[in-house]
Amino acid sequence: DSSSIGCTADYSSIGQCMTNGPSTHDQCTFVDSKLSNTDFENVCWDTRGNSVDQYTLGSSVYGINSRCVQVIGTTNVKDAYCFQMECTGYDDYTDSYSGVDITMNTNEVISCSKSDELSTKSVLTISNVATIICPSVDTVCGSTMKPFQCYYGSYNEVL
Repeated sequence: DSSSIGCTADYSSIGQCMTNGPSTHDQCTFVDSKLSNTDFENVCWDTRGNSVDQYTLGSSVYGINSRCVQVIGTTNVKDAYCFQMECTGYDDYTDSYSGVDITMNTNEVISCSKSDELSTKSVLTISNVATIICPSVDTVCGSTMKPFQCYYGSYNEVL
């Protein structure tokens, strides 16, 4: 719905539905970065979020290797937070990754493969969070060997 919180299409930011749309899009035409204050847009790689954003889970982290993860709470409410990620299974031939590991906290890492995209996985160690929705591995990781090395654009192995 129009008040829902989710992730932007590239998983870089926590976002909020900006307009009402058709039911085929959960009533949301597009998701835009959710402003916490006038200078911070909830971009997950912006480390200022660790001190600026007061709407976090204790285990969510802003950092260069963090991306947005949509969560579903125990009361079935959808929300989104930034968590650290690591791309896994790089294939030199296809220039792609087979999965992404999402660090929920020091006791739980959830692995999502390409085939898990948009499916749910159970969260066992965070109270009030029942599941996460696995992101698109190709969108999060891209096609370079160092997916989280650049804030803007893509890492270039040739240079």
